Amino acid sequence: MGSHANISQPSAVGVPTVRPGTSASRSDAPTLRRSNAFTLIELLVVISVIAILASLVFPVAGAVYAAKKKARARAELAQIETAIERYKDKRGHYPPDNPNNVAFNQLYYELLGTTLSNGIYTTLDGSAQISQLLVQTGAFGPGVNGFVNSSTGTVGDEGSAASSFINGLKPGQIGQINFKGTPMKFLVGVPWKQGPPPFNFDPMPGAAPLNPWRYNSSSPTKNPISFDLWIEMNLGGKAFLVC
Repeated sequence: MGSHANISQPSAVGVPTVRPGTSASRSDAPTLRRSNAFTLIELLVVISVIAILASLVFPVAGAVYAAKKKARARAELAQIETAIERYKDKRGHYPPDNPNNVAFNQLYYELLGTTLSNGIYTTLDGSAQISQLLVQTGAFGPGVNGFVNSSTGTVGDEGSAASSFINGLKPGQIGQINFKGTPMKFLVGVPWKQGPPPFNFDPMPGAAPLNPWRYNSSSPTKNPISFDLWIEMNLGGKAFLVC
């Protein structure tokens, strides 16, 4: 009685004792470090996926490009074909061609119409001029001596008045070359792309990439009772003929 026993408080089980001079935030457990670098296998997988996607995209892009060019050619074909038929309805015959070279033809001048004054042919829209002498001496070949759809200014039964049968031509539809110092114009289409055979040539030598519309009304083979009109294209190494 009268005496008190000293009772000590035990430490909590599992709670480490903090020693003087130490920090409770430090731990003796090992620290795990993560690396942000890709492994070789991961890189190979990424490269493989990119290659697969590229192999799928490139053919699609090529097909879209080819379809766009063919659609342009078909639209221009319809425009020129309509003008040629209008020409026949008005004059009773199809525009003359160049029998010696279907690509080097005078269709531009015949469809736009010209006036002949002082020995100079001038298109009705004023876009081109060429001398009568140059035409007569072989500008379009020995089979072409002049333009039929031309106003001569002659009074009487032999007089003629030219008409314009085509309009709305875009710059990409008009090609020009110089012949003996004189600019000559042609109806052209999708630019020509030279390549391995059979594309190792230029439709108009020295005037690449001009790609003229071929025209044959004197001896057509595909349309014997009318005319042949076509353009050749090299699209992705494949030959396309729009006619």
